Amino acid sequence: MFVYDAIPQEENFDRQATLEVRASGPLRSLAPSVRRVIDAAGHEYPHSLRSLDEVRAEAASSERITALLSSFFGGLGLLLAAIGLFGLVSYNVTRRTREIGIRMALGADAVAVLGMVLRETATLAAIGLGLGLAGALAASRLVAGMLFGVSPHDVWTLAEVSVVFLAVVLLAGYLPARRAMRVSPQEALRSQ
Repeated sequence: MFVYDAIPQEENFDRQATLEVRASGPLRSLAPSVRRVIDAAGHEYPHSLRSLDEVRAEAASSERITALLSSFFGGLGLLLAAIGLFGLVSYNVTRRTREIGIRMALGADAVAVLGMVLRETATLAAIGLGLGLAGALAASRLVAGMLFGVSPHDVWTLAEVSVVFLAVVLLAGYLPARRAMRVSPQEALRSQ
């Protein structure tokens, strides 16, 4: 409910009033006319003109900063997960160098070795993705109030995040898998 009072009748006027002017033209062309009307009221009011878009942008600035920080930390988390998974798969390939060499000596081709390492990486990713999605759905009630324009159970958002995660995981697993493809059976059997 809105109540409109005349400014001169307001006893506790704190000089923080907002005057809304609706116009079809550009704001800057109306500035002199609006200033004359305010000055004619008989009071010395400070005036600054801002468009409604500027007021909205200022009102949403804290949410915009929060979204930017959330995106940054989400990307940082994804990068750390990729580095961790790269290290884990790389360690696993190094540990299994002899086994990979024996497989290749017995006739396994490089593509089969690549597929084996990527399958193991994809299995780890599927387990992590399943746990992550379950955690996200369980925590959806906690974050529902912070989401704008999307529901906590939005299928497309969850699918997009899953695809990005799987792509990063497979890329992180591809580099050690490619190294495993190049293992020479003679060097692998001599290494241990």
